[in-house]
Amino acid sequence: MRFLYPEILYALFALVIPIVVHLFRLRKFRKEYFTNVALLKKIQLQTRKSAELKKWLVLFARLGVFTLLILAFAQPVSETFDDTLESSEVLVYLDNSMSMQAEDASGALMDNAVQQIISNFPEAVNFTLFTNHQTFPQSNIEDLRNDILDLKISPTSLDANQLKLQAQTLFGKTSKSKKLVVLSDFQSFSPAEIANLPDTEIYVAQQKPLEKPNVSIDSITQTTGLEVHKMEVWLSAGANVEDIPVSVYDGDKLLAKSTASIAENKPFKLVFSLPATDVYKGRINIEDNGFALDNERFFTIEANRKTNVMAIGDADDAFLKKIYTADEFNFRSSLPVAVDFSFLQESDLIVLNELKNFPAGLPETLSKLIDNGHFLILVMPSNADLNSYNTFFRLLKMPTAIAQIESERFISEISQQHPVFQGVFEKNIQNFDYPFAKKHFAFRQPHTRILSFDNGDGFMLAFNRQVFVFTGPLSEGNSNFKNSPLVVPTFYNPAKMSFAMPQLYYTLGQTNFIDISAKPGTDEVLKINTSTGTYIPMQVQKNEKVSLTFSDFPNEPGHYTVMLNGEILRNLAFNYPKVNWQTPDFDVPNDAENFKIFDSSEKMFEALNSVGEETQLWKWFVIFALVFLLAEMLILKYLP
Repeated sequence: MRFLYPEILYALFALVIPIVVHLFRLRKFRKEYFTNVALLKKIQLQTRKSAELKKWLVLFARLGVFTLLILAFAQPVSETFDDTLESSEVLVYLDNSMSMQAEDASGALMDNAVQQIISNFPEAVNFTLFTNHQTFPQSNIEDLRNDILDLKISPTSLDANQLKLQAQTLFGKTSKSKKLVVLSDFQSFSPAEIANLPDTEIYVAQQKPLEKPNVSIDSITQTTGLEVHKMEVWLSAGANVEDIPVSVYDGDKLLAKSTASIAENKPFKLVFSLPATDVYKGRINIEDNGFALDNERFFTIEANRKTNVMAIGDADDAFLKKIYTADEFNFRSSLPVAVDFSFLQESDLIVLNELKNFPAGLPETLSKLIDNGHFLILVMPSNADLNSYNTFFRLLKMPTAIAQIESERFISEISQQHPVFQGVFEKNIQNFDYPFAKKHFAFRQPHTRILSFDNGDGFMLAFNRQVFVFTGPLSEGNSNFKNSPLVVPTFYNPAKMSFAMPQLYYTLGQTNFIDISAKPGTDEVLKINTSTGTYIPMQVQKNEKVSLTFSDFPNEPGHYTVMLNGEILRNLAFNYPKVNWQTPDFDVPNDAENFKIFDSSEKMFEALNSVGEETQLWKWFVIFALVFLLAEMLILKYLP
């Protein structure tokens, strides 16, 4: 047993007072007997002994009353409480994803969850709190109060596997019993997916928003003409809505305004024509009564430089000229004997199109360019000289080719998750007019297959992030790949990756790569200006460009400015990811014995705190104090 307020036990020293008083009243007096009362001596002796016993019993009863009351006020707790919560390793997961900003009758779901933790979590219990992007190690609710109140919305969310892995990591190799408390709206995973966390008792509280029709901005696209920027804004709604105001701003200046009437779960497009000025720090706003964080999208429009692409080879390059058009690319082709090395140095992407022989100095130049961040697409020729090609591959520290295989195969496997094909397909394709190739070269492991034959051999391979190899020629005598829809993304997307042009906007919570045309000095770096200060992003200088990487920063939507020595190089826009609303699946397996799910935070915390109420002993001490008080009354009344 222990006491929640042990300082009250100092009051036990006050028990000395009734003892001293009692002893004072029991002090002995000298006895003198008169001769005429000798017959009463025996009766007086018996009466005196009875009175002395009565006084001792009364003292004992009163001491018992005061002692038990003092102990009751000190809040005694039995050891069974320690065996349940305080001796357990307790983790609390608070979902702070975007969807937790939806509202119920009391306000935003996340704000309500925060208040429930602060108001109801047992003060004597230490616990670890973690969110989608932060972890607060073992502490009590008083120490964590300010951190919990300062929590911000995270653009990322944990799925079930990430949540379980995080929980297992934080629990560690503890010998204590484990308890996981989860407060979430379960838009990222189903509670059933975490029900099988081993050796862990799980308490789950679903955060339920009010069902209100929500209108969201799904995406923005832009095309630039000679005189106007054409902005296409795609909207969607969870119910039929009419006359939703949509406004376009440049800073605080209103550029255009319209209304949208949207059918339930059907995309709706609005088109705005804006003057073709060079710089826009724009934003698009809608006004609805639903979820607030998807009502605003930021964007920037600035003139982009064209991507430099150089093709060297002996094969026909007409298909490359159709892909690398003049509106986006500076494309130049060359025969192996007439390579323009000055343009080669400036090229973001080099295409070796079925090159039969390497000109002198070209392999070494390409190796240095790739080390400096340039991209390479290599198309193997038929009957290639493996010695010269493998020498080049070794120079690039790549796996080498083994032999040419003459067997007609369909190119039927597509790695849709690779950056080359990311976003190309709306859904997983099953029926497709697959191209074929009659010859290809086999390569040693390891390598990444982007396109593969039906026997598993690779047709388009990726080495690191910058080098792509077609293992067979694309000439019409060997393959019909040039006539396939796949030819465009396989050449267009690596070119776009070679110089990551700033986009209309970027999504928070993702890793974003952005290339800026700049050449800082030795001790100079690019900086990002925000409304709250200056930030230096992760960056790598590569010849005439600086590659910026954004991951954890920024974490709030808005406009950000890229600076070099006080000069504005570029404006960037970041937005929250789109929230895909779904109904959570609460079909929990029957064998999930340690899994307890509640439809509100209040009920969950009642269940957690009820363990403490069952083991608190102050009520029993009050009851025993009343028993001693009753005993004192009976002694005073019935004992002579």
